[in-house]
Amino acid sequence: MIDPSTLGRQTGLSDEAIRGALHALGARGLVGFDLGAGAYFHRELPFDLSLVEALQPRLQGARKLLAGNNVRIGEKTGDQLEVFVAGSGVEHRVRLTPAGARCTCPWFSKHQGQRGPCKHVLAAQMFLDGEN
Repeated sequence: MIDPSTLGRQTGLSDEAIRGALHALGARGLVGFDLGAGAYFHRELPFDLSLVEALQPRLQGARKLLAGNNVRIGEKTGDQLEVFVAGSGVEHRVRLTPAGARCTCPWFSKHQGQRGPCKHVLAAQMFLDGEN
């Protein structure tokens, strides 16, 4: 069993940080929660976590765009940043603001961010986060 209080004392992290870490580990299949015991426990699900990314085609597309050096920074105006991402025969403009991101690609136009970010938005964010 994993005792969050003990973990907090040992690491110096807040209860909130420990809960967040346990939730993140749970989402990756590395920690479970026993409802009967009311406690967390260590576990590893029998699957390769690297295979999960194979189920994310937009993330794969974003990685390919980054690998091909298809992302460049445009203009910054106030709290808005413009990023250009080369697509299939066209360059898409991604606008990043505190309110969210927008892209000029057909996928974003169709879904308006309701099904998550398009590969161009992902590539722009990953580029800014230094994942290139």
